[in-house]
Amino acid sequence: MSSIVSEIDAVVEEIQDFSPVIAAAANFIPGASTFVTPAVAMLAALDQALKALTSAGQSPAQAVSSLVQHVTPGQPNSAVLGPGAG
Repeated sequence: MSSIVSEIDAVVEEIQDFSPVIAAAANFIPGASTFVTPAVAMLAALDQALKALTSAGQSPAQAVSSLVQHVTPGQPNSAVLGPGAG
């Protein structure tokens, strides 16, 4: 696994470790928890997607490009991330 993907993985793991604290703090800010909780879950999903793309042989730059293209409306989906993949 490349150093870029390893760094992303480390950051996501740190955020997930502190997600209960982040969620508790967000409860004190009106409306923040409706954004914070899904954002933390989305980070984990993005991390898994990048790992899947790099495991399929893409370079880190290609993986990021494929992920952006996959989630952009009107662009072709990634075969690795698309329906029926994995």
